[in-house]
Order: sequence, then C-alpha cells, then structure tokens
Amino acid sequence: MDGDDPGVWRSSVWGTGLCLVVTNPAVLEQARELLVDELNAAEAATSRFSQASELMERCASGGGSISEVLMDYLLAARRGYLLSQGLVDPCVGASLIALGYDRDFDAIDPASTPILPVVPPPFSEVSIDVERSSCTIPAGTILDLGATAKAHCADRAARKITTLLDTGALVEIGGDLSIAGPVPEGGHIVGIVESARKFGEVPQVSVTLAGGGMATSSSVVRVWAKGGARLHHLINPLTGRPAKTPWRQVTVAAGSCLDANVAATAAHLQGDDAPQLLAQAGLGARLVDSTGEVLEVGTWPKAES
Repeated sequence: MDGDDPGVWRSSVWGTGLCLVVTNPAVLEQARELLVDELNAAEAATSRFSQASELMERCASGGGSISEVLMDYLLAARRGYLLSQGLVDPCVGASLIALGYDRDFDAIDPASTPILPVVPPPFSEVSIDVERSSCTIPAGTILDLGATAKAHCADRAARKITTLLDTGALVEIGGDLSIAGPVPEGGHIVGIVESARKFGEVPQVSVTLAGGGMATSSSVVRVWAKGGARLHHLINPLTGRPAKTPWRQVTVAAGSCLDANVAATAAHLQGDDAPQLLAQAGLGARLVDSTGEVLEVGTWPKAES
C-alpha cells in the first residue's frame, strides 16, 4: 500500500495507526468521512476509558437499554467468546484495571503497588436481549471489548464504504484490516511488520489478500510494569492474569477481521496447541515464538517475494 497513492489515506486513532485504501480514488474523501464517523461511533459506544461511554454507563448500571451500535459490538464480542470457547472473554475489564491498565495505554502509570488479580465472571452470565435492545451485566463486572471492537470496527467501516460508495475498500486499524468490495488486479499486497522495536530488526513479510480480514495479536507491544512484574493485555479469564504464551506474535487470515482477531488472540491462550487448532479450523496463520522462529500453518497466503 503506497502512501503516495491517491486512493490511500493514513492517520492515527486510539494510539495506533489507521489506513484507508479505496479502489476508486474519486471517492476517497467521502470514504474517509464514513470511516471517521464509524470510529467516533465505536468510541462513544464501547470505550472502556471513558466513564461517559455507553458501555461504561451500562456496566455501572448493571445493564439496561442499549443502542443499535453497542448491540452490534456486544454481539460481535459474544461471537468471539463462542468461537474461542470462552478464551476471548470480554468480562476481563476489571482484571485489566487491577493490573494497571486503567487508562489509555500510553498513560499507564508503572506503579510499584502489588498485583491483586481479579478473576472475572464468564461472559455467559451477560444477557443480551436483541428483541428488547437491552442487556444485563452482573454487578461489578466491567466489560472490555478490546479483543473484538477494533477488528469489528474495521469490518463495519469497510462494508459501509463499499455499500454506500462506488468503490472497494480496505480499512486497517493498528494491524487489524478488513477488505470489502472489488480489489485491485491481483489483490491487495499487505505487509506484516514484526515487533522490531522490541526484538531488533526483523524482515517485513508481505502477502496478497483478495478479501476477508487479517489481524495480528502480540504479547510484546502493549506491555507495562506493575509490582515488579512485566505485564501484557492478553488476559487468561480463568486467572485474571496475563496469559502465559509461547508466542510473541500471531497473525491470522480469515473471512472477516473480527474472526481473524479472535483466532489470533485465542492462539496466545491455546499455547503450543494453537498451530494445530488454527489449521483444524480452516484458518491460515503465521506464528512467531519467543525465539523468533516462524511457523506458517493452514491456508496462510503465499508470501510476496
């Protein structure tokens, strides 16, 4: 994706990179406006870092009536919970707060206070009533939609742009990307950058995608310190602590960005079984272990030379 291409717009959001690619450059400005609207709607509905967000208001009140937007994001979170057999659990909000992730990542205070892990209730205890546009959340539970909302936002935005405008679209938010509509001849060439700032120079790998989504989950980028421990944001819902994972990075290609991100996140909790489970699920994945060894499994697309 060439930053000088007239069909490309780059920016930043939520402390990470943002990229929009359209196959019809004439509608780029309209597509950009649709993407920004979708980002704003997602933040207003789902942010854990604003007590004024709809999600946090519903957590504080134990549920209640919810908007169409929040309903869609909660249903996406439920899909992630079910697809991962409970490994990707949105109820880990209180666990993350207890570990110090209680504000935007760049503002986390590396406090020396002891860690008091919070084991969350399972998401199965959250009730979502589609017909009544409402939800019920157990008292004291704080939902964190971080494992699904960013990816689902990319899917929603790409579909909306393609539906409303005469163009194909690729939306990428912090490494999570979604493709909708027609693609350039041969497909989109997408680069995957490993966590070079943590592990030295690592070559960039490029693959070609003709649709669907791709997402990367890392245990070495969103890290912080508390109580003398090095922590990351991938929480094991059974312990309320960061998952013990052999993988420093997992990238998955799937039918949607949401499904790709759920699978990539779950892989860290699946541990050594992840490659086999990803392949059995019919997914393509590229896993990088703690030593830097790369393993490609399933339907992982052929790398560009």
